[in-house]
Amino acid sequence: MMSRSGVFVLSLVLVAAMGCTPTEPQKADVETAFDQMWETLDELEAPEDRVPILEQFIADHPDTERAEDALGDVIYYRTEEMDDLPGAFAVARATLAQTSDPELRFKIGLRVHDLSARSGGPTDLAAVADELATHRDLGFVEHLDVVEAAEKSGSWDVMLDHATVMEAFANEAAFRAAYPDDDFSDERVENSVNRRRAWVLAYQGGALTNLGRLDEAQEVFLEAEEVPAVTDFVGIPETPLDIYRGQAALLVGQPEQAAEYFAHDALMGGNPIAVQGLKDAYVAINEGENGFQDYSLAMRRRIARPLADVTLAGYSGDLVTLSSMIGKVMVIEFWNPG
Repeated sequence: MMSRSGVFVLSLVLVAAMGCTPTEPQKADVETAFDQMWETLDELEAPEDRVPILEQFIADHPDTERAEDALGDVIYYRTEEMDDLPGAFAVARATLAQTSDPELRFKIGLRVHDLSARSGGPTDLAAVADELATHRDLGFVEHLDVVEAAEKSGSWDVMLDHATVMEAFANEAAFRAAYPDDDFSDERVENSVNRRRAWVLAYQGGALTNLGRLDEAQEVFLEAEEVPAVTDFVGIPETPLDIYRGQAALLVGQPEQAAEYFAHDALMGGNPIAVQGLKDAYVAINEGENGFQDYSLAMRRRIARPLADVTLAGYSGDLVTLSSMIGKVMVIEFWNPG
């Protein structure tokens, strides 16, 4: 029979083996080390000098949110500035192996999936989401993270599955439940729910389009027309809905309609997928690329939203009216003095 002291010791061993949440002093130590690391990094310019320091921080402070932050920097430097995708992938996999926290494993797992997909390797995005789901239900943003990762890697079945689950979050009750401590106005809730609904329908339609289920995609696109458009000031859509509608229109032989769908994302937002889609639509209509630049410029002028005439003070304090600058190069700078 084991003594009470033996049971107590065994309990401590089990707790240590299972891992535990860092204490506040431990978190403070990590934050201090993170700040000190960046003081050092600020003195360095070459990514080859920065990366070893970031990777050492990850090794010294594994299984922490700051390690995941540092990993993001390592991935950026290795892939964007050092042309070392295999190296970034190796560091990401090693970091994941050192991580036990389910939420951190989810975030790092998405990074590993992205790097694997970019290198043409095998990926299992569903497993990343399923692992977190064994600990708790995924929230709307986490499902959205999976959907966006699936879109980048062409994992259309996974994209459709999670976009469909996201429907359950696109209502007032679910939105308010996600923010129990906030007293949002009815207007704020309605706008947020509409935004969620727009994302759901955009990704459902996109997945169905890429899966070749065009009839079902068209039904989703029709439903999306009932949701208020979510765009910025110049009309660039917040969701990829119009890009997917354009792709579907091309597939069913409607290039004129496709061009209209692609226009804002291509000409106002510069989205490369939309730009290529607009060019494909133009070629299908005109049987060649000749005249595409003039066509694009004319369409841009047609869809551009005119600015209201305003008067602002220049650096000298003199007032300048926007209409007086027509035909001139102008820079408008906004800043927050606070």
